[in-house]
Amino acid sequence: MANKNTNSKSILFYTLLVSGIIVSILLWTKVWIFKQNKSYFNTENTTFVTFTSKKLGVEFEHDPRLIIMEKGNKIVIDDTDPTEIYPHYVIEVFNKSKSTTLEQAINTALLNKYHRAKCYAKRIDRGNPTHPGYLMAVVTYPSNRNPQDENNLPKCNPDYYETNGARIFWMDPENSNKFVFISAGQSVIYSTGDINWPAFKILP
Repeated sequence: MANKNTNSKSILFYTLLVSGIIVSILLWTKVWIFKQNKSYFNTENTTFVTFTSKKLGVEFEHDPRLIIMEKGNKIVIDDTDPTEIYPHYVIEVFNKSKSTTLEQAINTALLNKYHRAKCYAKRIDRGNPTHPGYLMAVVTYPSNRNPQDENNLPKCNPDYYETNGARIFWMDPENSNKFVFISAGQSVIYSTGDINWPAFKILP
């Protein structure tokens, strides 16, 4: 009986010891990852670089740790870190007639397949101190629709309708032959830490 008790205590001791070691490793790993992420996200001493697309007519500054991929009318901003700490951003540039409004251009280019009462472009005025002249719009839907409810999804273009992430259309009235769609998920633009993205320009 004594041997059984001794064996049980030994097994319990080693089990607790191994469990403690595993917990310690997990906690150390979590702290290490946090420190790495904090360092990676720190842009205080970062010298930003400028990306210009003459083809699409846009320009912006960005963290040099990001990679820029341009294809067709899209610019994808992605990370070069294998841990994928940075989310990716998508910029799309669309041509439009100077005589049409931003809302009309969005409806024509992206929403023709959808019932206008259930899916439409709407001008917004959230205040944009960094681009006071730019017009802004979103693709929206009746307020009783919830994009997070899979059983009640909006009957609208899923690539462009507003969600709890950042999706917005911009147009510069001075260069009204194009408009821009920016999708940035739930994160800020890391060039400035502000979704208003002061360094972003729509070129002639």
